[in-house]
Amino acid sequence: MLRKLHVQGNGAVAHDAVMECLTMLARRPRVNRRILLVIGEGRDRSSVLKLDAVAQAAQRQNVLIYWMTYSPFLSSLRRSRRP
Repeated sequence: MLRKLHVQGNGAVAHDAVMECLTMLARRPRVNRRILLVIGEGRDRSSVLKLDAVAQAAQRQNVLIYWMTYSPFLSSLRRSRRP
């Protein structure tokens, strides 16, 4: 399933994207555990929001965030070795 993911764009706005997810979660009932899985680059180059603001919002909403780092550079190297 994850092999079908493709890189789109060149600006990493992870903090803004996570905050948007937190906003969406805030509109839903709090009956289940809230977990957010982020698959993205390790660096955020273009977000307007800072990490502190996003972390505080996640703590207020009791959202657990798991971050899986994805590197387009390393992925291209791995693809080139496959037959």
